[in-house]
Amino acid sequence: MLVDKELIDTPIATLGPSGTDAEHVARSLSNRVILCESFNESMEYSYQNNVLALICCGYIDIKNGVSVDGWVDLNFRYLNKMEIVKTFDMPTKPICIAKRFDCIHPKTLVLHPATKVFADKIPYNLETHYVNNKPTAVKLVDDGKYDMCIGSLDVVQKYNHLEVLETFQPKMIWALYQRCDRKENENGRSRV
Repeated sequence: MLVDKELIDTPIATLGPSGTDAEHVARSLSNRVILCESFNESMEYSYQNNVLALICCGYIDIKNGVSVDGWVDLNFRYLNKMEIVKTFDMPTKPICIAKRFDCIHPKTLVLHPATKVFADKIPYNLETHYVNNKPTAVKLVDDGKYDMCIGSLDVVQKYNHLEVLETFQPKMIWALYQRCDRKENENGRSRV
């Protein structure tokens, strides 16, 4: 995606921590990125502070194996409060399936719910656990709390105890939101 010159200094809130695809995409748009704990928090921060929000349309949250929230829910909750001003597709950072080097017979997998389809590529019957971002999944495996993860390749490569088994790079659809009552700039145009 080409960077919109009007956006380069515009604050954008999105999912953190550092290393998420959301951060990567937001930094391709703006020099001022605010990382939040969840996409829900990103949207609320954006609404409260009248800044843009970058939300992945593939966002899903799973608790106890059940989908409890997703992009559609978030989008509808902010009806008449936040509006989509731009949508685009962009490849994720390379994603990989990784395991700890010292784990011969993996039993557990930790991943972000949006990547669960890639778990089908793993030839083991694993107990699956979910977290709200891939960098956290990678750290939990490196810490020895789980055996395998699905994470961003660049994040996995920062750790010495992990082995990459397979990589892939899908595209995702992103939505950029602004408050419905966002102020116009001095030219009378919306800032986005």
